[in-house]
Amino acid sequence: MADLSHRTFGTEKKKGGRLFLGLTLYVSMLFPLLAIAGESEKAIVKGVIKLRGRPTADAVVSVGGMPQADARFQIARAVMDQRDLKFNPRVLAVLAGTTVDFPNNDKTFHNAFSPSDTKRFDLGLYAPQKSRSVRFENPGVVRILCNVHPNMEAFIVVKDHPYFAVPDGRGNYRINNVPLGKYQLEVWHPEYGTKTVSFRLAYAGEVLVIDLDLVR
Repeated sequence: MADLSHRTFGTEKKKGGRLFLGLTLYVSMLFPLLAIAGESEKAIVKGVIKLRGRPTADAVVSVGGMPQADARFQIARAVMDQRDLKFNPRVLAVLAGTTVDFPNNDKTFHNAFSPSDTKRFDLGLYAPQKSRSVRFENPGVVRILCNVHPNMEAFIVVKDHPYFAVPDGRGNYRINNVPLGKYQLEVWHPEYGTKTVSFRLAYAGEVLVIDLDLVR
């Protein structure tokens, strides 16, 4: 389970055995969040995701229970490259409605397709330096394969809200501008499945650190 006692909000200082908040720094951290017109107070969730004790980038971290995004959050395009007989990235997270390009940057023909219920498609066989695209409308997990190279596999995770992140090469993730409240942190990994942890954001500008090892 995550250690939710690791909370950071502003700068804390000890004086005479009591805890004081560094007001100047707190206000400077809070101002960018309050400056978003029409938005409620926000906080940040971040941490490190590991699999069997090692950091992993092949995961999607998201905040469960969020409302569906409106049109202003829509992202026009994303890219899943085909290079060195691999899909890159192996795990890609996008908003519902995003179009994903599948450029062929190898020296051989490729074919990207998916048998997944969330989005079934087949781009057919296409040559090096060509690209084809697919629009992903519905939330869910889409497994991507190549019928020319059976070892190639990737996943596109489609979310209906923008509160998600894919960890970097060191397993670090960060989700900004999360509204205050009680939620579930959902971590999906292609080998592990989904792990959830409850958390609560109580303060504007709060930075809540949740580190998870998916097999512990």
